[in-house]
Amino acid sequence: MSLEIKQQISKLVNSSSSILIPLPEEGGEDALGSAVALYHVCKAMEKDVHLYAPASLDVSRYDFLDTSMIQRELSGSREGVISIDTSQVPIEEMRYETSGETLNIYLTPEKGVLSSEHVTVQGGKYEFDLIITLNTPHLYSLGSLFYDNPDLFYETPIVAIDNSPAHDMYGQVNLVDIGSVSVAEIVFDLIKTEAQYAIGEPIATALLLSLIRETHNFQSPTTAPRTFLDASELMERGARREEIIRVLYKTKSLSMVKLVGRIMAHISFDRVIESSRAGRDTLVYSKLFPHDFEKTQTTSQNLSAAFAELSEHLAMNTAAVHIIYDEGQEHRKNGLIIFRCGTPLERLHTVLDGEIRGGMFFYSYPSEQDIHTVCAEVNAHIYKILNG
Repeated sequence: MSLEIKQQISKLVNSSSSILIPLPEEGGEDALGSAVALYHVCKAMEKDVHLYAPASLDVSRYDFLDTSMIQRELSGSREGVISIDTSQVPIEEMRYETSGETLNIYLTPEKGVLSSEHVTVQGGKYEFDLIITLNTPHLYSLGSLFYDNPDLFYETPIVAIDNSPAHDMYGQVNLVDIGSVSVAEIVFDLIKTEAQYAIGEPIATALLLSLIRETHNFQSPTTAPRTFLDASELMERGARREEIIRVLYKTKSLSMVKLVGRIMAHISFDRVIESSRAGRDTLVYSKLFPHDFEKTQTTSQNLSAAFAELSEHLAMNTAAVHIIYDEGQEHRKNGLIIFRCGTPLERLHTVLDGEIRGGMFFYSYPSEQDIHTVCAEVNAHIYKILNG
């Protein structure tokens, strides 16, 4: 990680007073722990911090993690704008005074009579002076938060922290390390440099949560020795690994069990690698339909967690996993792909429109064909890459 980038981030944080940390609509659960850790660090630096999460992100099961600071609606200091239409009633003089808890504004028109029809009141800009994004390769990954407040993101300095090679580099400072298996590693390294004193049990637990989620409990093929060293250090600092594992892998909701069951019910196998690499030569793929999500009371956002459970049941010769799903979007199918044979996921960018999050490639495929045809087309792309 560049020392210069660290210094730029340190300067921005130290000079800021009000900081927004928004979680993306997809991939937000992977970023949750890192965001909570940064929230506590900024609080320790006596900053006014706002941690935003979309309503779709359910944090209730993380009973070992303090998530009480999470906001579902954007809040913070915001200007109020009083607008007056002076085209018909020009203003000659203005003054104001306070009376108890009331602010009175007096306007004297040059001519005519000023009425409520000439006055509007609306919210102005939020007074954040820094935004820190995590696991957010594009601003539109923030969904409605960005679309409803575009000026906020265009006018406020942004520190973007990510490990996706598809990152848009939209920040004033972009800490993008595609060599890191997880964003939690990047955040941990940054905190150790800038706020070593703040790393106690809450921050260590939050970071270990994201580290374990992003590496699928260290089962990701890109997991490196650095990852295990970071995990060991976090546990030495008090991270509650047993509780994280209990929630992520031992306590499974009925809906999650049903979703994994649906994936396995539709599962197929195809030998795709002509010259086997370390015995891994098979593509495992499955298709999910709108009724699969409806009957399990889940959404596509649950697929990352479902894969963590599914991975325990995959044969050793699995080279890649492809899950394609139809959520009822017209002319579009979506899916995720995982390589388990050492082939870089980045190669998928040459044939599919998507992004890498947590060791998985999430793609969107525009097509008027049915899911079976699209699945065969995507599988053909996977075949070529694995044999390229």
